[in-house]
Amino acid sequence: MNPVIILCSRRESSRIPDKAFKSVAGVPAIDHILSRLRGVKVPVVVACPPYQIPLYQPHAKKYGAHIFGGNPDSPLHRIAEYLSENPTYTHVVRVTNDDIIIDAKTIKEMLAVAKAKPEVGYISCPNIVDGAGVEIM
Repeated sequence: MNPVIILCSRRESSRIPDKAFKSVAGVPAIDHILSRLRGVKVPVVVACPPYQIPLYQPHAKKYGAHIFGGNPDSPLHRIAEYLSENPTYTHVVRVTNDDIIIDAKTIKEMLAVAKAKPEVGYISCPNIVDGAGVEIM
């Protein structure tokens, strides 16, 4: 099993524009998310539109995440594009800016389930409080 965490983000959110950069307790939301993801000990990629890489790069670098520029409109297409260029990954943990209180422990437990049950192609945690959900594909 070779998982990767992909944080899909773009500035043009229809519900909350620039939500990744909104301040939460004086810290941009994206920094809250990336700091929590470090606890999983899995490579993290910030997938954004190519023209927004300069905006996301300092945040990704601060937390040791990689940056990837892909489809500006579709997070799933961004994920597919990343995987086509990096085919060694077997599982994707998909995180979005909605998941600001993402929990490393939950992700680790879900990865353990994915490893124990390779026949399962999709895992999600819909019963967790809004803002803490995650999915594994």
